[in-house]
Amino acid sequence: MRTTYRALTLLLVAFAAVQVAALAWFMGGAITWTDGGGTLTRDLMWGDAVPFIEVHGLDIAWFVGSVMVPCAALATVVVALAWRNELAILASLAILGLAFAEAFVLRGVVTGLAAPALQGAAVVAIAALAAVAPKGAAWATRNRDKVRAVYAHTPLAA
Repeated sequence: MRTTYRALTLLLVAFAAVQVAALAWFMGGAITWTDGGGTLTRDLMWGDAVPFIEVHGLDIAWFVGSVMVPCAALATVVVALAWRNELAILASLAILGLAFAEAFVLRGVVTGLAAPALQGAAVVAIAALAAVAPKGAAWATRNRDKVRAVYAHTPLAA
């Protein structure tokens, strides 16, 4: 379960990277388009004629953020529940909340920040799992001093 959980969190990181790259691809095309004298309107971007090929970066970012990320985040929660690791469950629920917030609730507010935030949340979840050792969160709680001694030189020590 631990390997599956880590693979899913790495997949979420990859999806966040794809979103960021797609948005950067779109912005590069939009800047070139407007520098050449074009104007960017909603009708122009979602009309029949494509003004510049990079406009598809928005479609990619939307699909990954609204379909792929919530599905992978939900799978992460299911694996964490099956694994019965308290820290993994907590981290996966946080990632799921962020993914669904981006996809459905706060679409207009969080779009620019959600992909990097989701990537950061997945990295924190992976780092937290590495901190609790193979024996899980219960072992780490019982042996706090051992865990703190091992990670005293890292930001996880706090």
